Amino acid sequence: MNDHGRHQIKTLAGALELRGTLPDLLLTSESEHAREAATLLSERLAPGVRSVTIDALTPGGGPGGIDEVLRQARAAGVALQKSACLFVVGHEGRLSDLVTELMGTRSRPLCHGGAVCIRGTGLQDLAAGRGCIHHQYPTVDHQEEPLRAKINSKMAVATFLAGFVLPR
Repeated sequence: MNDHGRHQIKTLAGALELRGTLPDLLLTSESEHAREAATLLSERLAPGVRSVTIDALTPGGGPGGIDEVLRQARAAGVALQKSACLFVVGHEGRLSDLVTELMGTRSRPLCHGGAVCIRGTGLQDLAAGRGCIHHQYPTVDHQEEPLRAKINSKMAVATFLAGFVLPR
């Protein structure tokens, strides 16, 4: 990890600490960068917290869904249902897919050095896609709502016009 990456993780740790988001367990991919990020986060937020490497969080490491993450965590002797605040440190693509699974709705990609805190009433609810975002860092407003009606109208016009295109 370069100096900029370490700075991003330290900034993230400060933001999570301010929000009271303190882990009692870390799951990380096998990547050296992810393991270093997990170490930096735990040093600042929760020294001595256990960190467990999960292949399902590693790009190219096989299936990466929530079922596989849970299976691999159990195989490593981790009881996730006993964790009050779990940090998952990995790579974009896999992380956004997990967020989508935990919430049951599509999520935006996470930025480098970013985090999303998802809450649920328990592991079973989260695995069933009933989680909700408690907070996200950095906070980004993509201004999607004001554009939604405009995009829908343009799609309707494009669909209507496409009906008049005749193949030769």
